Amino acid sequence: MSAAVMEPTARLLPAPDRLRNAGAVMVSLLVLVGGLWLAAQQTARPVAHLSVSGGGDRVTAAEVRVALAEALQGPISQLDLVQLQQAVVALPWVARARVERVWPDGVHVRIWERVPMARWGTEALVDTTAATFTPRPSDVPPGLPQLDGPEGAVAEVMQRYLGLAEAVADAGLELTGLSLDVRGEWIGRIAPGVPVRFGREDPLSRVPVLNGPVARVTTGRLSEVERIDLRYTNGFAVRWRTSAADEGAQ
Repeated sequence: MSAAVMEPTARLLPAPDRLRNAGAVMVSLLVLVGGLWLAAQQTARPVAHLSVSGGGDRVTAAEVRVALAEALQGPISQLDLVQLQQAVVALPWVARARVERVWPDGVHVRIWERVPMARWGTEALVDTTAATFTPRPSDVPPGLPQLDGPEGAVAEVMQRYLGLAEAVADAGLELTGLSLDVRGEWIGRIAPGVPVRFGREDPLSRVPVLNGPVARVTTGRLSEVERIDLRYTNGFAVRWRTSAADEGAQ
C-alpha cells in the first residue's frame, strides 16, 4: 500500500492584502517618476547665480562675469567646467581658478590673484612664481624693478636679481633692475638709474668690488655717475656725467 503525496499549493493572499501591495507599488513608482522628473527639471535649469570669491584689488567679480557670460549659456548640467576655468585663468591677473556648480542653478568661482614682482621687458610683468603676464598699462603698479632677458630665462633672471639686490643693500645700494642680454652679459641698474655692467660671470662674484671700492668712490655722488663697469679682472671703471674720462680706481 503506497502513501499518498500531497502537492504544495500556491497560497493566495486575501484580496484586501493584494490590493494594499499593489497600491504600495504604485505609490513607489509615482515617487520614482516624480523624482526623475524633478531631477530632469533641475538639470535643465539655466545658470541664475554666479558667485566669486578670492578676488582682491586686481580682479573684480564684474570682470569674471563678463569673461564667463557666453560660456554660461545653456542648462547648468551641460556646463563645461574646464572651459569656464580656462576663461577665468585667461584674465591677466588670475594665477589660478576653481569653478564648481552650486545646485540647482548656481556657479561659484574661486580665484587666486597674481602677486607682481617686477616688470619684464617693455610691457609684461613677472609674478612671484616667475610667470609672466601682460596687464593693462594702467594696472601696472609703480615702483617695480625692471627685469629682462631672453625667452626662457625669466626664473634665472629673477633669482639673480633677488640675490644681488639683497647683497648690494649691505652697502646702502638699491638695485632697481637686472637684465641678461643675448650675449650672456649681465647688466644691472642701481638707484638713481646708474647702469652697472657685470660681464658674463655671476653678478654676485663682483659684489665685493661694488660694495667696497666702488661704493667708497661714489658715495653721495651716484647722481653724477653715468655708468659703472665691473668687467675688469682686477678693477673697475666709473664714468662721471661731468667728465668725458673714465675713472679707474684699481
